[in-house]
Amino acid sequence: MNGKILDFRKKSRLKYHDDGLANILAILKRKHVETYHHSVRVGRISQALAHILKFSQEEQEKLLLGCLLHDIGKLMIPNDILDSDKRLTEDQWRIMKLHPIIGTELVSSLLPLSEEILSIIRHHHERWDGTGYPAGLKGEEIPLNARICAVADAFDSMVSHRPYNDLKSFEEALQELQEHVETQFDTAIVIKFSCILNRVRDIYPQERREQTDYFV
Repeated sequence: MNGKILDFRKKSRLKYHDDGLANILAILKRKHVETYHHSVRVGRISQALAHILKFSQEEQEKLLLGCLLHDIGKLMIPNDILDSDKRLTEDQWRIMKLHPIIGTELVSSLLPLSEEILSIIRHHHERWDGTGYPAGLKGEEIPLNARICAVADAFDSMVSHRPYNDLKSFEEALQELQEHVETQFDTAIVIKFSCILNRVRDIYPQERREQTDYFV
C-alpha cells in the first residue's frame, strides 16, 4: 500500500471485486445512506490500522471486507430504530442487537467469504471484558480483526453526526477509547490507533464536504 489508505474506487484491488460486493453496498446505501458512509469510513480506518500493524496485502483485504460489511445486518433493522434520537426501548434494543448475526447469515448466503471475514461481522460488538454481544467473548477470544473493527466503528460513531449522540472532536473520541481499554477495547489496538490519529483525521474533511460514492 506504500503507506497510503486504500482508494476504494479502485475495485480491482479487492479480492472480492465482483458485482456481489458492489450490489450489497448499493442496497445498503439505498436503505440507509448514513450506515453506508459509516461502513466505508470504518473500512478506511481499518486499512490505516492494518498498515501500522504490518498486515500482509491478503490480511488487509480480509479486514477491509469485514469492516465494509460489518453493519450489513442493519438492512433488516427498521429505519425508525436506526434513526431514533431517543433511548431505545428494551424491545428495540433487542432487535438492534440482532444485526451482527443477521449480517453474518445474509452475507454468507450471497458471497464466498471466509470465516475470518465473517467473524468480523459477527463479533464487532464483543467487548474485551466479555459483556458484549452476540457471544459474550472475552479478551483474545475475540478475533483480532473484530477487535480492530470495534475500535474503528466506535471512533467513527463518535466523530460523525448521529441522532443519538453528541458529535465529539477527534481528540475527545480518542480519549473515550483510551478510557475504555480493558473493558470495551483491546489496549494494544487503541495504542496503535493513537499513533495514526492524524492519518485517520485526513479521511474526514472530504467525507464531510461531499459524500463520495466509492462503489455505486
